[in-house]
Amino acid sequence: MPDRLLYRVEEVAEMLAIGRSKTYELIASGGLPVVRLGRCVRVPAEALQHWLAAQGQSEWQSPGQEAERSPRRSWQP
Repeated sequence: MPDRLLYRVEEVAEMLAIGRSKTYELIASGGLPVVRLGRCVRVPAEALQHWLAAQGQSEWQSPGQEAERSPRRSWQP
């Protein structure tokens, strides 16, 4: 189990080596599960690990294909 349960969006962006804006785009599209605590947005460590594992298993999208947008969702253990 990770030493922390939740990460801030900025921390997730740094871990994934992407920008903060791109991280918020992933959240807004429903691609990256989050927990909302009032106005705070946090990414559960376990959800991040599952999300990363799923990214390795998904098929790569061909150029020109539009990504399917899923509804926003919060992570549920």
